[in-house]
Amino acid sequence: MSTAQPRLVGIGDSVVDMFAERSTAYPGGNTLNVAVYWHLFADSPSDFIGVLGDDVYGDHVMATLGELGVGTTRVRRARGQTGRTLVDVAPDGDRVFVASNQGGIQADLSIRLAPADLELIRGASMVHTSVYSGMDHRLDALAQVAPVSYDFSDLPPIESVLPLMPHIQVAFLSAAQLSPEERRRYAQRCLQAGGTAVVMTAGAKGSVGFFDGKEHREGITHVDVVDALGAGDGFITGFLTAWVHSHDLTAAMQAGSRMGAMTCTLPGAFGHGVPASPADMAALKRRSAVGAT
Repeated sequence: MSTAQPRLVGIGDSVVDMFAERSTAYPGGNTLNVAVYWHLFADSPSDFIGVLGDDVYGDHVMATLGELGVGTTRVRRARGQTGRTLVDVAPDGDRVFVASNQGGIQADLSIRLAPADLELIRGASMVHTSVYSGMDHRLDALAQVAPVSYDFSDLPPIESVLPLMPHIQVAFLSAAQLSPEERRRYAQRCLQAGGTAVVMTAGAKGSVGFFDGKEHREGITHVDVVDALGAGDGFITGFLTAWVHSHDLTAAMQAGSRMGAMTCTLPGAFGHGVPASPADMAALKRRSAVGAT
């Protein structure tokens, strides 16, 4: 029996989250966060595949991934801006995304899967991507070399989700606005379309997962919150670290709750902040003022 550690590849979106009140930019983005958390909290190997700009923020993201030990051999660098978001903090301590450059160069130059990318992904325990990653048309190719995890973020119309489900082993969605029965109906349609497992998060209400005829509800794990940014990505990572070992829904949901809480003890998504340029933050604010977020 193989004793190799489970390996994850995150492919797609990455940003720097600029906190206005701190004038600090932190590396982040769903797929990048999951790759980092997999290595940082689960002490298992991970790689990130994405597109970073040739700006100072792209340099910082690359340096941080190298320092943390996340593989970057298939990261592309291109002329343009790394993805940027402007983040504010609400009175209740939650983060609010005020503006963005809409993914920067990563959104402009959608990743084209090369043989070297597929070779890196082949044999991984899981490949994770998201609705922000521009990989929907490549899910079939990814699913042929490794199990696919996909974060839909918010709850999209079911008609846009169903065609993707045959290629997705674990689908994550945010569904706080739905009733328990509405979540159940939505998840069942996803499973009937070919998905293996569906997990829905609901903020302070916890989460619910569906797999193999089973439904499991899990509450949140309470911690002293430093920053809620990345909590959902931490939940995804915790779920997957347990899932790849046994496909035990209850154990995976519990691990997701614990890791989601762990991420809340760090500033930004996982720390490693650098000064954010006032000019760059002002440019994002101007985008917000004209409705370009």
